[in-house]
Amino acid sequence: MGFVYASHSSRNARHGPRSSEMTNITTPADTLRQAERPWDRLYVSSLWYRIPIRWQILLAVFVTFLIIGITAVFIGVLDARTRTKVETEAYVGLWQQYVNTQFAKLQGEQDLDQIAVKLRRELAGARHVSARLVPKNGSIISLTPGDQDAASEGEGNESAAPQWFISLVQPSIEVLNVDVIHAGQTIATVYLTAKPDDEVSESWILLSKLAVWWLAGLVLTMIGLYVIVGYVLNPLLSFAHGIRELEDGHYDVRLPSLAIRELSPIAENFNTLASALQKARADNSQLYRQLISVQEKERREIAADLHDEVGPCLFGLIANTCSIKHQAQTVPEPQAGAILAAAGEIATISETLKTMNRSILSRLRPYALGRVSLEELVADLITSFARANPDVCFDRHLVGLPRSFGELVDLTLYRCIQEGLTNALRHGKATVVVISLDGTDGHALRLRISDNGSGYAAGTPLGFGLSMMRERVRSLAGSLIVASGEDGGTVLTISIPIRQEA
Repeated sequence: MGFVYASHSSRNARHGPRSSEMTNITTPADTLRQAERPWDRLYVSSLWYRIPIRWQILLAVFVTFLIIGITAVFIGVLDARTRTKVETEAYVGLWQQYVNTQFAKLQGEQDLDQIAVKLRRELAGARHVSARLVPKNGSIISLTPGDQDAASEGEGNESAAPQWFISLVQPSIEVLNVDVIHAGQTIATVYLTAKPDDEVSESWILLSKLAVWWLAGLVLTMIGLYVIVGYVLNPLLSFAHGIRELEDGHYDVRLPSLAIRELSPIAENFNTLASALQKARADNSQLYRQLISVQEKERREIAADLHDEVGPCLFGLIANTCSIKHQAQTVPEPQAGAILAAAGEIATISETLKTMNRSILSRLRPYALGRVSLEELVADLITSFARANPDVCFDRHLVGLPRSFGELVDLTLYRCIQEGLTNALRHGKATVVVISLDGTDGHALRLRISDNGSGYAAGTPLGFGLSMMRERVRSLAGSLIVASGEDGGTVLTISIPIRQEA
């Protein structure tokens, strides 16, 4: 009697939830409330805007790539799981039909060993399936050669997938049974077990290659963006530099023409604004120079009148007082005493007026200007302050000064030193003042006045005297900076270009 075969299927489902399905997504309510507080959002926003714009772009692209990568991995895992399940079931079903067909060809065979040899030869190239012949009485016979060394091959395979990937991708094991019936009795059963290991390994290799390409693309994209964004942002840095230069009063700054179409009009408008400011500064400087020239001319005329008119009058008044004193000696007492006392009062008042006249002449126009060297003129001014303030220490450093830089520059330096010392004594209450005047640069004349007074608060508006001083310096294309010193006090720094005509 021939063999009769019957087939049935059974599925061994895995029990218990996977670790990926047990993720706790519960968030404490207090954490949510804390995250929703508006000041926290503002704090995060402020942190974000403190980051340079180049790194903001790179960070945004990185996060986008990361989200894309995570999404791709998720989709890839789902696709690998579905594909592994479909292909494994197809292979198991195919080999079930094949075994049934082979049993039909083995009609009349009674020796299970002979059947196993023939089936093993036919199943030598089977993939995704493991076949075992289980007799009712006897030991299990493996029909697929790979079963004996499957464990060793899995351990030595460099492309074997990690366990976490296997647990996510591997489907439930499919087992199909083919019963071998002889004389109406089942004498053995062939178990066809699904082996998705190869398909899982192939999916892991594919995802690994995709991950490597994703990582390489991310690195190349970040490097490219870093270079490209830097190239795009460089003109903005030049804008920032130009604005700082304009803020410092350097209106001759110009931006180069830009190849970027959107930024080129901005650069042109910036250069137009700088040109307008430079022209306005030139016009203002010329106007202020004319104003100073007219002012100095009026001061010169007033000083000349005081010197030529008031001076002789005071001299005549003092001479006549001396004559009155001499004549009073011939007058008998007590008239002589009264005349001498009145003459003495007139003489004292005359000397006071003479001193005041000299002081006014000095303030209107230094008498020594143009008659002595610049160093002697400055030294005489500092000495006059030292005589008037004996409790203040004046330290002067005058280096590399020629006889003169021209009347306009010499007079500007004289007025700046005069105003700087006055401010240090009147407002700063300084006890030590250091005056440094250096002309060794060859390109600029540098004046520095520092003191140990009460200091200068940042943002304090300049007074009338300092404002006039600044305009004087700017009219000569110079700069004036007032700041607090490192050890307290105030530091006044003035730089005036040395002109060829000076």
